[in-house]
Amino acid sequence: MSDLLECIANGVKENAITEAQGREASDLFEASYDDLLKTMSPEAAAQAAGRQTFDQLKSDAAHNKRVKLLQIQRYRTLERGIDEFAGTPGKALQALVSTDPRATYSNLDSVYNSTRKAAFAEMSSILGRFRKGVVGQTSHRAELPTLIREIFGQDTGNIAAKEMAEAWSIVAENLRKRANAAGMRIPKRADWGLPQTHDMLKVRQVSEQEWKDFIRNKLDTDKMIDEVTGYPISQERLELALSDTYKNITDTGVTIKTPQFGGGGKSLANRRLDSRWLVFKDPDSWLEYQAKFGEPDPFATMIKHVESMSRDIALLEVLGPNPTAMMSALKTKVANDVKGNKKLKGKTGGDINKFDAMYNIFTGRANVADNQTFADWGAGTRNILNAGLLGGAFLTAISDVSTQRMAAMMVGMPQTKALSRILAEFQPLGIEERGRLALRLGLGADNWIQTAYAQARMFDEVTGPEVTRRISDTVMRISGLSPWTQAGRQSFGMEFTGYITDNINKGFDKLDDGLQEMMRQNGIGSDKWDIIRSTPLYKDAESGIEVLRFLDIEKRTDLPPGVAREIQTQAMSMVETLTDIAVPVSSTRARATLVGSTRAGSLGGELLRSMAQFKNFPVTIFHQHIHRYMLMDGNMNKSKYMANFLIGGALMGALALQLKDMSKGRDPRPMNTTKFWGAALLQGGSLGIFGDLLFGGVNRMGRGLMGTAAGPAIGMLDDFRNLTAGNTMQLSQGEKGNFASEALRFATRYMPGTSLWYLRLGLERQVYDRLQDWVDPDAAKKYRRKNLMYERVYGQKHWWGPGQRTPDRAPNFDNALGN
Repeated sequence: MSDLLECIANGVKENAITEAQGREASDLFEASYDDLLKTMSPEAAAQAAGRQTFDQLKSDAAHNKRVKLLQIQRYRTLERGIDEFAGTPGKALQALVSTDPRATYSNLDSVYNSTRKAAFAEMSSILGRFRKGVVGQTSHRAELPTLIREIFGQDTGNIAAKEMAEAWSIVAENLRKRANAAGMRIPKRADWGLPQTHDMLKVRQVSEQEWKDFIRNKLDTDKMIDEVTGYPISQERLELALSDTYKNITDTGVTIKTPQFGGGGKSLANRRLDSRWLVFKDPDSWLEYQAKFGEPDPFATMIKHVESMSRDIALLEVLGPNPTAMMSALKTKVANDVKGNKKLKGKTGGDINKFDAMYNIFTGRANVADNQTFADWGAGTRNILNAGLLGGAFLTAISDVSTQRMAAMMVGMPQTKALSRILAEFQPLGIEERGRLALRLGLGADNWIQTAYAQARMFDEVTGPEVTRRISDTVMRISGLSPWTQAGRQSFGMEFTGYITDNINKGFDKLDDGLQEMMRQNGIGSDKWDIIRSTPLYKDAESGIEVLRFLDIEKRTDLPPGVAREIQTQAMSMVETLTDIAVPVSSTRARATLVGSTRAGSLGGELLRSMAQFKNFPVTIFHQHIHRYMLMDGNMNKSKYMANFLIGGALMGALALQLKDMSKGRDPRPMNTTKFWGAALLQGGSLGIFGDLLFGGVNRMGRGLMGTAAGPAIGMLDDFRNLTAGNTMQLSQGEKGNFASEALRFATRYMPGTSLWYLRLGLERQVYDRLQDWVDPDAAKKYRRKNLMYERVYGQKHWWGPGQRTPDRAPNFDNALGN
């Protein structure tokens, strides 16, 4: 036995160290000794292994001490914040995940979004070049291998690729440093270029030996570090590590860089130690592996790395180095706080359950399916339904103008100026330049980055097979919803940034009262405002504009790095919070409200997801506006806010209703009835489907209240059942059926793209109505019945009615006045 092993054994006997610590130290020594013995004598190997083990243990001890200190400091900060929260303790927990006006501490959503947008601002040239196209494809994809070679250190002679590679290296290194500052321990590797991703389904298609044989000769084992010893890995350890990697990927779908959700509460601070151990020989080896077993699109790999690191940074900075342990400690504290209050105790239990659901949604644990095939089938179905039914969603989204006006009013920002900039943003000329400017200001360009961006905005679900996501995304883009959403968020963010710039000469107490309150809600007081407004203005090289760019706060050398980063994050979170009010996007809180902790791929989870489809966005509106109204002080403030919300929403809802009706060949609805304004009010509040139900009996999809509550997926299944089993039953009973007519109606209702607002009417009259005439002898009778129904229920006639080959007149605008 070596001297070190004997020392370790004695330490365990004397209780100087625990058995677990003794085993860890012994394993470190033995692993190093076995590897060194191949090139050294036993005595020299023992001495060298002892030094290596001592160095590693010393490093581990220092790291563990720092992590524990960070964890304690973070707990004390959060404990104080929860105690000061102006609401119930359970709601205070939820405010750690998603924005709540009553909380002055950071939340996961805000830190994540500000971090990723700051990173994307530094790589704007990459995003601008390789952004997603109309059908969700990566632009200029043929140029990506050149960029990858530059990232991995090869000189290709391409200056543009070299500059983009340098930008990526800066972004990746800044994320690594920020994560380490918050408690992680990610080693710096000069030869690291991009992370490797692993597709569970692709890896499952081959045996462990086949996968290992494919990857082994592509690895540079001389540069691969053994996570146990901290030194180059031996061949024996390599084989074991590859086996573990294969098992992780194929058994759980967890890749090396994906969070582990085991029961032990493993510290997040240690998780990425093993995320860089696979080192490929060259860029071509990396590309070959990604093409066969990973993400074949390098641009997507970059985006996923930024988002994954940003998520981890948010967890570390908000909840400390061990988020799982922090959550348990905070839930215990909250439970103890309400122990003596029976009424509050019962409510807090539900609040904690929702907090767990919100946390699992943020981390991605909620997306781990019970049954992947069932989950893909359900998500794919919902994607197709989005593409088939929501081609007119752009007309609903014009209600954003009202919420943008509300958000501007909240902080004293000129409202007409904001609207004019939004309309200018939507113009096609120069849209790429404006997108680049928004990126450089840290406002993001999600429409360039992710597939199904508009779908994520409305429904908070971008899952399912790639082909169905592409189909849904394409419809959302060509309908105008995606560019409208992107233009609205970017332009409002730029206008708010300009408004802040206009106020930099004012002290905190001279700012508009609403702006002061918005700053306080994001942790910014007079001291931090003075730091923000003393930051030198940013002059954009392309546009020449000068503006206060919050990203530059962290670059200041006159501030402690931690302070500068905190203020930058709070300022960017403020912009994000107000932009979410102006152009609402589906939220973590709304999704948790609708589907809770249910898992995709389970029967209950899929049923709830079907019921929740099309309802996430209205729930988000409730949280953003109605909840904010309920928290306001003073009846006058409440009355003013709600009056603005209802009147603006009703007016924009009325416009949306009339545009929708005219796009379907009908005259505008009479506006002199309470029925119309009730529907307009609900439409303006993003509850258009329910407005149809409450004021018409049947929604625009031909279903009643129960059908709408069950969700469109259940409705489609019911339609399919009637089409197949229903017609079969009719035939078996000797009744007359019309399979061809019903099949045509089914196809026209659910086929992707058929509901596009600017194509729908022409398709219906010139194609579908003609086909209906051929397959259904009663088609003319059904057309008349439909016309009479709209005239009786809504007071409308058709300017281009069903069965007509051409319109016989223009829309009757006088009908809107009741004439």
